Amino acid sequence: MSASNQTLPRSKYEIIVIRNFRDEVIDDLIEKEGAVSIVEGDKTIGEYLSIAIENSVGDVLVFLDDDDELATDKLERVYSWFDRDQQIGYFHNDVRYIDEHGLQMNVRGFRKRWTDHMQKIGGFTVEEPLKVADANRLVRTGAYFNLSSIAIRRTIVLERIDYLRRIEMSPDPFMFFSTLSSRCRCIIDPRELTSRRVHDMNVSVFTHQPKSGITARQQDFLAKDLRCFEIMLRMNATNGMSKNARKIMLYELWQRRMLLNIFSAGSSKPEILVESFKGSRYLFSATFLPWLKVVAGSVIYGISAKFGRILFQRATTG
Repeated sequence: MSASNQTLPRSKYEIIVIRNFRDEVIDDLIEKEGAVSIVEGDKTIGEYLSIAIENSVGDVLVFLDDDDELATDKLERVYSWFDRDQQIGYFHNDVRYIDEHGLQMNVRGFRKRWTDHMQKIGGFTVEEPLKVADANRLVRTGAYFNLSSIAIRRTIVLERIDYLRRIEMSPDPFMFFSTLSSRCRCIIDPRELTSRRVHDMNVSVFTHQPKSGITARQQDFLAKDLRCFEIMLRMNATNGMSKNARKIMLYELWQRRMLLNIFSAGSSKPEILVESFKGSRYLFSATFLPWLKVVAGSVIYGISAKFGRILFQRATTG
């Protein structure tokens, strides 16, 4: 367990493991590490997180998916940041990608662009009201994605726990935008303090799919992901979120709606083309080229649905 193999003294943090099954080997390992074990029935990711958070006692939450790993100094660095500055509400670090055997692997598409840009510009800090330059940095680095890269003050989540319970997919952007709405500072760290495992069952890996295209399981993922952003927009409807922060959320929502419509045949070809142009409302310099690719994919889709889907998938995930 990488969560227990940390340079931060074990007395300074707790480990909570929540799952929907029992296993003697895992139970013994959790007990040996002095971790809190919670077993629940089938629930959504938001419900699982809410239960674990409400059972925690620490001031800062650090998340770890069951197949990811933390660098040995991850918790020490998080502790240092949050301890010395009470205005910090959110922390996000860069990642290294590993395969099913734990070996480092090369990635492509948006993941490679995120990491390359993070290493190019280094760390940065953002807070509300969000500046245009900060919005571009956030989009280009993917600094509100990958839950295993995120740490957040517990009070921020508790104040929005009822919204979190309704999240079915992708709670990572929920944590980031909750922090912005709380007017706390967000730290983006370029160090690779998380190892993200990429494998066939990882439904977010759209760039490693067979020629048959996106599966029904992935369509379900997109629908739930879309609802996640709809919930976040409702959560922030009355709190005075800045124009640029709201534009990022609307851009992500628009992109998911487009991808879902074109792969589920949820809209006609003319409707998809019209919807693609609506993305121009949410443009930053970081989103301009991806938007043009979506428009081009929508035009091709109107001519050939097969080739349009291929181009559209590459435009939104590649």
